[in-house]
Amino acid sequence: MGSPFDTFTSTGSNASTEKPGYLGTGTDIIGDGYPDRTAAGLEYQLTDRTQLRAVHEWLSGEDIKLHRTLFGATSQLSKNISVFGNYGIEDSVDNPRDIANLGIKNKIDITDKLSADVGLERLETVKGRGDDDFTAITSSFSYLADLYKITGRYEIRFGKKETKHLFELSTSKKINTDYTLFARERLSYTDNKDLSDEY
Repeated sequence: MGSPFDTFTSTGSNASTEKPGYLGTGTDIIGDGYPDRTAAGLEYQLTDRTQLRAVHEWLSGEDIKLHRTLFGATSQLSKNISVFGNYGIEDSVDNPRDIANLGIKNKIDITDKLSADVGLERLETVKGRGDDDFTAITSSFSYLADLYKITGRYEIRFGKKETKHLFELSTSKKINTDYTLFARERLSYTDNKDLSDEY
C-alpha cells in the first residue's frame, strides 16, 4: 500500500499551471498589468474523476503587487466533458477581494494528434469590488506530435464595462529527456463600452 502523499503533485515556480478557469493562463483575470507571475501549489487526486488543488501566486507589474491564494476542483463528468470550480482570495492595496469561478469544458477529439476544446465559464466577485466580473466563451486546439506540441486559444469575455478578446498561440519542442523549448505569444483586444478601444 502506497503513502497518502502518492496522490499529491506540485506546481512549479514561474511557470504556467495550466489549470482550468481562474487558475489557468487562458482565463487569468489579472490580465496584462501583471507581467511577473510566480506560483507554487499542490494537487490531490481525490478519485479517478476528481482532482483538488491549492495554489498561492505572487504577481507584480507596473508598481502594483498582488498575492492570491486559490482553491479549486475539477471533476470529469464523462470522457470528454469536465466541470471545474475555483475560489480565490486576493490581497492587494487597492482592491482586496474574494472571487468564485465556475465552468464547463468539452473536449473534441478530431484525430489521434489533433483535438479541440470549447467551454463556458463565469467569474463572480463574492467580496470586494466586482468591476472585473465576466462570463467567458472559450475555444482552443492542440496538435501533439512525437517531439513537439502546438496549441492555440481564443476567448471572449463579456464584462460589466467591456468585452475582451484574448488570442494565444504556443509551441513546445522536446530537445532531449531533460530539456524542452517553449514559446508563446498573446494578443488581446478590449472593446470598452464607455471609453476608447484598447489593444
